[in-house]
Amino acid sequence: MDFEDIFDNLDSEIGNLKIRLSKNVYGTDKIETLSIFLDDFSNLCKVKRFDVELSEVEQLTSYTTLLQNTKSESQDYVSASIKRFYTEFIESLKDELYV
Repeated sequence: MDFEDIFDNLDSEIGNLKIRLSKNVYGTDKIETLSIFLDDFSNLCKVKRFDVELSEVEQLTSYTTLLQNTKSESQDYVSASIKRFYTEFIESLKDELYV
């Protein structure tokens, strides 16, 4: 598989996640915090070539910072959205690449 194409798809999908979370939770507030987390998430996936566990994502300092800067009533939605993205996109790629 060509990892450059897969990385391009990752960038597009993370962009879509950013749009969803921005519209549904953050608006223009905390967009920089969201961007930092999504960049860290993307970099982790690229460095490890998608051989990433959800716990590694949740252990990113930027993930913790993101949730700490999210209104309490939206924290479950944000963490569930990130988990769903991980499950639907990252895990399915891992299955394709490594199983």
